[in-house]
Amino acid sequence: MDLNRVAEVLSGEPDPNLIDITPDQYIETHDESILGIEDRLQRMKRMTEEGRISPRIRQLVGRLVRDCPERDQECELRAIHDYIAGQTRFLDDIRDLELFQQPEITLEFGAGDCDDLSILAASMLESAGFKTQLVAVGHEDYEHVFVRTQSPKPPAKPEQTVAFDLSLPDKEFGFDPATVETFEKVKIVDIG
Repeated sequence: MDLNRVAEVLSGEPDPNLIDITPDQYIETHDESILGIEDRLQRMKRMTEEGRISPRIRQLVGRLVRDCPERDQECELRAIHDYIAGQTRFLDDIRDLELFQQPEITLEFGAGDCDDLSILAASMLESAGFKTQLVAVGHEDYEHVFVRTQSPKPPAKPEQTVAFDLSLPDKEFGFDPATVETFEKVKIVDIG
């Protein structure tokens, strides 16, 4: 045990290796037992609507699609997906708490649960002009959330739906859990 490190932590001096944020501003916490799916999805929608106009998110999306040919929406979708898949990992919420992270915080932490990764994906897709949906699925209760987007972008008529489920280990582009499993409960919320 490093006693000097223990003394430093106990003295209250900030650790320069920790991310300095004010949790109240960027992370919402709720008692999981009282938060219903409607509240959960509405909070996620609000955070996505805020995230889609974030200058930091917009700048990042612009950098990610820079190498895509003009108006190549498939390339844009893959660039956004591949970035999130390569830069983040699934991390459960704190036990007995439901956390909601702003997309910038999920990027900063490099981790989040399905809610956080969905907020990030939907914010980035919306910032690039794609229309998105939050999709909650489950059996006895709602257990999982992911994102669907449509291509091409509005106002064109959608020709395909592409799912973004970035909380799974393989993070396969376009994987939609509802195509391989029949869920008893499905709730969809449109963003925008």
